Amino acid sequence: GYFESWYGYGEEPDEDDMDDAVIDDSYAYLSGWRARSDQPVDFGRMGLEPGLELLPHGALDGEPPDEINFHASTGNAGATFDRAYLRAALVLWPKDNTIPIAIEGGPGAMAALLFRRAAQPSPEGLESLESLADRVLESFRSQRLHCMEWVAQYIAALTALNFTNVLREFWQEPLMEYYRGLWNEPLIASLKCFSARERLDLLNALLDRYACCLPLDCLALWTLAARRFSDELDALAEGLVPLVPVLAQSRQGYRDLSFDPTPFSPFKARTLSSTSETGYRTERTTQGPAMFTPGLLEEFTAVVLNRPCGQDLLDALVDNPEVFPLETLLYPAWQQALKKDAQSETTAALWRLCAAALLRRSEPPPAAPTDWADRTRIKDRSETGKVLVRFLRDPDARHFAYRAAQPLRSAMEGLIRNHCLDLDTRTEEKGRPYTLHLSKNRASYHKAIEVHRQDVQRMKHLITPPDRAPPGAVELAERCRLAVQR
Repeated sequence: GYFESWYGYGEEPDEDDMDDAVIDDSYAYLSGWRARSDQPVDFGRMGLEPGLELLPHGALDGEPPDEINFHASTGNAGATFDRAYLRAALVLWPKDNTIPIAIEGGPGAMAALLFRRAAQPSPEGLESLESLADRVLESFRSQRLHCMEWVAQYIAALTALNFTNVLREFWQEPLMEYYRGLWNEPLIASLKCFSARERLDLLNALLDRYACCLPLDCLALWTLAARRFSDELDALAEGLVPLVPVLAQSRQGYRDLSFDPTPFSPFKARTLSSTSETGYRTERTTQGPAMFTPGLLEEFTAVVLNRPCGQDLLDALVDNPEVFPLETLLYPAWQQALKKDAQSETTAALWRLCAAALLRRSEPPPAAPTDWADRTRIKDRSETGKVLVRFLRDPDARHFAYRAAQPLRSAMEGLIRNHCLDLDTRTEEKGRPYTLHLSKNRASYHKAIEVHRQDVQRMKHLITPPDRAPPGAVELAERCRLAVQR
């Protein structure tokens, strides 16, 4: 009736032909699990049949609700009242039912059970536990996993229980789609379950796939592997050779599909895809913070320094300042090495990296702009994007009034925000449609001036006292001295 009328296929019925209806729905579930020791247990959210599983029957009847929410009617839907009842419950089940209960709770509950059983001196029922581990593995293939905090426990449990076959499948399939740097330590510990040749193959396959989009996490993973398997450094270092050009062009947290031809599974919830009108497609991972710290960079430098392509690897870090930043990675790593041993080869190598990065960025001071043209590349071919580009490229235009409907103004503001443009915006709420005022500023230039000032101080630290420069770095030290004097 109504939908046919809405789309023009029939007449809207009279109110007398319609009846009011009240729909009641309720459900009960268990969550917020705690063990007898009052420690949290990840059994997830489980449905509860009040008439079958709750004792005594009708225990919640007539109870006052803890929360009441009212939602006004919208469209065809009437007003709704939500009542929530929060109660504590003592949950008991036969010990033999622990595994079925964990299966019902999902992969997090299964991983938690595996982890607890693995911590026991002599775990019982290894065959059942291995079957449970296989179920968790299957969940990677069949579910959209949004919460994956339990994966580190899962890897540690497989390692402790020595489930080599399950671990191998995890490395070869789910890990190639879901890898996160937060799992680096349990991943490296799990490699002990494999032969030297197999662990090298597994590690190299993972690095080859993710070095382009998670270079910091991958280098941290490799450094931890070099620390644990120090007798296999030559073979490990060979695996880094193909990564030299990749690291120089990589972008942390992104996968540029035009750069990396490896197919990326579209159904995995760990990526957010976007495609612009130019056809430029990227996938941004929703991962945690990168694990490659200044301390690990110092360790990485010490390991690769005297090995084939070692200097090329270090130069690739300087060539990619957006991923391997001077302020938070290279320079702090050199400072740490300087405190430990000012005369070591590692300290000298990090000094050269810092000097090269500083000179690349701040050897000449930033040039003052001569006009108001902004040549930032705008990756958008919509009419809004074209209007913005024309304004940005005009060397004389400093202000622009963009009068347009709200969606177009929002699109304009989104372009300005996403491209970090030097523009101030203000909406004038007069007339219809409103007007978005754009004004160019010198924010990037002033930021460059401040960065140059800080870099000059860093270069002073590199060359003071004069004997701080390592042997063979006279030219770099002289260039730093001249840059400081400018």
